[in-house]
Amino acid sequence: MMTFKKMTAAALLAALPGMALAWQADNRHFVNPVSDTVFEVVGRSGSGGPEFWCAAGDYARRAIGVAATQRIYVVRGPAPAITRNWNRAVLFSFIQPQDTDLQPGYTLSVTRVGENLIAASAQEYCRDNKMLEF
Repeated sequence: MMTFKKMTAAALLAALPGMALAWQADNRHFVNPVSDTVFEVVGRSGSGGPEFWCAAGDYARRAIGVAATQRIYVVRGPAPAITRNWNRAVLFSFIQPQDTDLQPGYTLSVTRVGENLIAASAQEYCRDNKMLEF
């Protein structure tokens, strides 16, 4: 079984070609592919759940073009980024994580592995952020 450090190193090596392909979400968070089904949202100062979900949903819908009903799952909560030199990022996937409680929570948590939203719902949090800019 691979250790977490080895898994992180393997993910980083796999992501190196994709690092140049960083995509910027509507809320200016960078999103980097890690694999075909996993991507990393790199947070900004003060980022919370709504900002991470906005970027994840925006990336899924506009950059990749997934269906509005496609589920997005948290596979790793806030931790140092693996695709760029930054101290806070969240890993998301389109594949349901194994051995996790998938009951939806009552908050927009990005700390609980298995937390999930459909892509359209996640992207809606971008609209909330735009309302706050006025």
